[in-house]
Amino acid sequence: MSDPNDYKKAYLREKQARDEVESLLEEKTRALYLANQTLERQLEQLKNQQAVLINNERMATLGSLSAGVAHELNNPLAYVRGNLESLNHYLPALQELLNLASMAGHTDNDQMLSTQLKEVYVTQRLNDISEDLPDLINDTLHGCERIKIIVSDLMNFSRSNNDSFSSIALKPIVEDTLRLLSGQLKSYDLVIAIEDVAPILGKDGAIKQAIINLLANAKYAVDRDHKPHKTIEVLLAPGNDKEVILSISDNGIGIDPDIISRLFDPFFTTKPVGEGTGMGLAVTHAIIKEHRGSITVQSEEGVGSHFTITFPTEHIEAE
Repeated sequence: MSDPNDYKKAYLREKQARDEVESLLEEKTRALYLANQTLERQLEQLKNQQAVLINNERMATLGSLSAGVAHELNNPLAYVRGNLESLNHYLPALQELLNLASMAGHTDNDQMLSTQLKEVYVTQRLNDISEDLPDLINDTLHGCERIKIIVSDLMNFSRSNNDSFSSIALKPIVEDTLRLLSGQLKSYDLVIAIEDVAPILGKDGAIKQAIINLLANAKYAVDRDHKPHKTIEVLLAPGNDKEVILSISDNGIGIDPDIISRLFDPFFTTKPVGEGTGMGLAVTHAIIKEHRGSITVQSEEGVGSHFTITFPTEHIEAE
């Protein structure tokens, strides 16, 4: 017959072991909870740092764009100013004609008034003025509209909402970005094929920033090459039924295969000191990753580079 003390000892040993396991489990659970809290804080810090980084890059881009936009504004401003100077030159003749015309019905000598009108018409070359006026006015209005569009595009980029995702159409975003850079890209052979594609969930300002960074990268690559034709291609098309494809290519100097894997590393750059921060492509990669997209690079030295971005369409996020 078993000794009751043996059962009691066995029970106490089992209870002690169970208490130790529970204590260890509680300790591990607490440690895991604290580690998770730390990770959540670190993740939030990383998100905030990334947001600051993207915003800083956007402000730097805005400064660069402003210089280009200022140069681009000079063209419409020049012919608006020229047209206004011409109109100002014509003004005395038109005022003289209007003064004489206002006398009609208020003078007894209509013959003399008619003679004066004819004399002004001939001596002031009012026929030439009449022919010039429509073109001068239309060109001036066109120039003002061009200035309005340039300033509007720059303001839209500067105040783009980068804080929340919304349903966005990529085609107008790509078109707006190309128009914003039109002055800087006008000396290049641009091949643009932009289709209507399914909307994505994204941040329009961030997408514009990524496109600008890639176009700036393409521009730098073709500028360093000596080909007679400097070509940059921008293509937007549907991918499969759940994605859209945006690609930017150039026929520039290409990329050394040994450094392709480092292209998106922060602060990595092949540009001379003072010409680049090494953050453009890193920020681009972060933006695309934030949009649950992907970016790939194909390049051959002396031939050019091809960057392909894939974005998931909106309905994926909604599933």
